[in-house]
Amino acid sequence: MMRTTLSREAATAGCGLLPPLRGSAVCNRAVKLALAQYRQGALDFKTVHAIQHELLDAKLDMAETREERIRVLSSQLKTAEGGLMIAEARFQAAQTTSLDVHQAKSAGLRIKIQLLKLRQAEATEKPK
Repeated sequence: MMRTTLSREAATAGCGLLPPLRGSAVCNRAVKLALAQYRQGALDFKTVHAIQHELLDAKLDMAETREERIRVLSSQLKTAEGGLMIAEARFQAAQTTSLDVHQAKSAGLRIKIQLLKLRQAEATEKPK
């Protein structure tokens, strides 16, 4: 069985350079590969986070409305929470350090803050 090796440079290379829809597909695939390789111990969480961040930026750039940005952030929050679960499991199995867990929590928190800001802006703009 041939193992796919994914470097950060290779994974993110297409994210910002390809047309938006194709670039997003490349980034989605890169995130899935990165999480799988992190789970196996082949990547560190810093690299996974960088790839996830590239995907989030690409999807937010493509979103045309606040509602679309909220959907993107909500989806990415689920991905970040999955990454946190993997980091916690690897830490409990002594396969990584607590730094990965803290980085995963930080990634999720940044997305939650962006989501909260968008929802607050939406709430203040709605007529009462």
